[in-house]
Amino acid sequence: MSRTAGADRRHRLSDAELQRFLVDGYLTLRLDLPAAFHRRVYDRIGSVLERNGNPRNNILPAVPELRQVFGHPQVTGALASILGDGYYLHLHRHCHDRAPGAEPQRIHQDSLHNSRFAADGDRRHHHARWAMAFYYPQDTGAAMGPTAIVPRSHYLNEAQREEDEIHLTGEAGTVVLVHYDIWHRATGYLAPGPTRYMVKFLFTRMADPAQPSWRHEPGGSAPARNGNGAGGRPELPAVWDYQWRWHLGAAARAEPAPVNGRTAALVERLASDDEPAALSAAYALGGGGATAAAALAEALRSTDERVRRNAAYGFAPLGAAAAPVLGGLLQDADAAVRARAADAL
Repeated sequence: MSRTAGADRRHRLSDAELQRFLVDGYLTLRLDLPAAFHRRVYDRIGSVLERNGNPRNNILPAVPELRQVFGHPQVTGALASILGDGYYLHLHRHCHDRAPGAEPQRIHQDSLHNSRFAADGDRRHHHARWAMAFYYPQDTGAAMGPTAIVPRSHYLNEAQREEDEIHLTGEAGTVVLVHYDIWHRATGYLAPGPTRYMVKFLFTRMADPAQPSWRHEPGGSAPARNGNGAGGRPELPAVWDYQWRWHLGAAARAEPAPVNGRTAALVERLASDDEPAALSAAYALGGGGATAAAALAEALRSTDERVRRNAAYGFAPLGAAAAPVLGGLLQDADAAVRARAADAL
């Protein structure tokens, strides 16, 4: 199932909504379907699971009403805004069921075989090429074992703290779109009540953006300058700014911002235990154009896995200037360096 440019523009995201997704990694939708529809879906899911067990990837043919959820204009418009027209409904989907007394999960990231690169395994795509949609067919409160996420964690590789999470709660018909790399978990079901269902669908972008696919207003500010900061959560303005420009398309690519005099300090920060600081340094180096390319290439040869991982992120904002540098590294005597260069390319 794919979607095209026919999605109603009224249901496309605004600049502020897309920026909120890029910064925080999630966006909540309230579908305007009748309560009776969600009750029918809830009952159908319960019947299917009781009769045949969890159908896993086959939940869609088992509960065909879900097409009305994930094909709803509010959902298709938001997904087209994030993933571009022609995005694709991936074959992986799952119904998560939680009964009273269910134990909490450990916090984790999905996308082990989709978003993660092969060399230096913890490095992931920062671009929004994948998104998940979570649908609740019943009212879901904090005591019913809802999914919890750590906002702004989708750009981070290192495990996040559960105390920083928020619960994704809501009335029947709530759909939450999340970046595929966000840190999340199912929480414990702490009170008596009905079985809680959450249906997860996965969607993927089919082409890099050439132009805005949402309701973009030319001249609007980028997330880094849009007051999206929140105390206690990681600040990644260089990352947000780059992702915003990437979504706008090739015409919005920024001119290099030279890092003369700061290169050594930025390279040193690639090894920082403060991952947001290290990522900010990588993106700053990448925004520096060809003058910083050599420093990133040298960092890619580091024996420190954090330095290698973070340096590789810097090649994305470097853009076309990265190609000759990484092409040269494909001739390196060290096979691991060649693999990292191929990944970055």
